[in-house]
Amino acid sequence: MDDLPRAWPALMDLDTAADYLQLRRGALLRVLARENVQAVDVGARLLRWRRRDLDDLVAHLPAYGSGRQAATSRPGEEGMDRVLAAVERRALARRGKTNRIRHEVRESRPAS
Repeated sequence: MDDLPRAWPALMDLDTAADYLQLRRGALLRVLARENVQAVDVGARLLRWRRRDLDDLVAHLPAYGSGRQAATSRPGEEGMDRVLAAVERRALARRGKTNRIRHEVRESRPAS
């Protein structure tokens, strides 16, 4: 296995961008839409995302945890899903859809 870091392209297709951010395609599309990260049209109906736009997106995501972990720590995929879910809940709450969110959160907790 090669120990050299991968050279990521300046423009990425959806699969490459998902690999770059270590997200599944569906999760990436939701985050891109929610955070209004626009694709670049390179012609021939090909869409690409700028690496710097993806980096800016990551820089503006909230830190994981309640301050116990450093902001530079990288949660695993499960942790990233929780972070993205929290961002999505806040975005929906700002749009006035809090009742649906509270219901979903309540139902996602294990029964006591």
